[in-house]
Amino acid sequence: MKHFLALMAFASICVLAACGSGEERVAASVSTHENVVLEKTIPDLSVTVFLDEEEFDKLPVELVNEDDLRKWARDLARGKDGFDQTMIPAKWNGQELVGGQDQITLDEQKLVEDILSLSVWEREVTLPINRQAISARADDINNIENKTIGHGRTSYNKNVSGRVENIRLSTESVDYVVLGSGDTFTFNGIVGERTKERGYQVASVIMDGDFTDGLGGGICQTSTTLYNAVLDAGLTVLERHPHSLPVGYVEEGMDAMVSWGSADLRFRNDFDYPVVIRGGVDKEKGEVWFDIRK
Repeated sequence: MKHFLALMAFASICVLAACGSGEERVAASVSTHENVVLEKTIPDLSVTVFLDEEEFDKLPVELVNEDDLRKWARDLARGKDGFDQTMIPAKWNGQELVGGQDQITLDEQKLVEDILSLSVWEREVTLPINRQAISARADDINNIENKTIGHGRTSYNKNVSGRVENIRLSTESVDYVVLGSGDTFTFNGIVGERTKERGYQVASVIMDGDFTDGLGGGICQTSTTLYNAVLDAGLTVLERHPHSLPVGYVEEGMDAMVSWGSADLRFRNDFDYPVVIRGGVDKEKGEVWFDIRK
């Protein structure tokens, strides 16, 4: 009987020991499972930004809020080295088209919305960039009949040398610009910055509602004369600014003020055929003229 009780006691101890081992293994298994679940619920919330198929940038989670994203997108599009690029039409130099630049725009609104709509498990976005190539081609020149569809002409005081030279330089920049169907013209983009190094001189300009001397004075007469030719031709005006004071070379309401870095004259050729802009100055008569020809 004593041997039987001893045997039972030994068996009980073995069972309890086995149960203890089993509990330890279960606890370890649960602990490991909890760690796996924990790791899955804390993903990397940074956003990887792609340009086409190449990684472009990585945004930390701290920037993934509407205010910071809008500032980032604006600088990405319109900053010093931003993606946005104004279309600049090409010019005919007698042999080929030169100087054309396609239009590139980054859709800031869509970029912000795309990032804010990402799930915690999908943290990648591609920059929404729109490209519009200039449509003018060298062959278009052969199709131009040289028929004038729009004309503008204004008179200037040929004795004011600085102003006359500024008008001549800016008109020369615009002469022979070719707009294919859908192409956009920008006066500032074509003429460029008015600087002393590029030959521009000091002449009278309107600034803050008053006449004063300024570098490049007179080019607003160039842009105004071109604007009147554009209206006469029926091209689509996209941007035009009036002067703050009346000007003497055109009727009120028919002027087009330009200023580097702010006010521009922009228009688009919505015809299904190309047009060429011709322009020049008549020094004897003191006149500047522009034709839009198809």
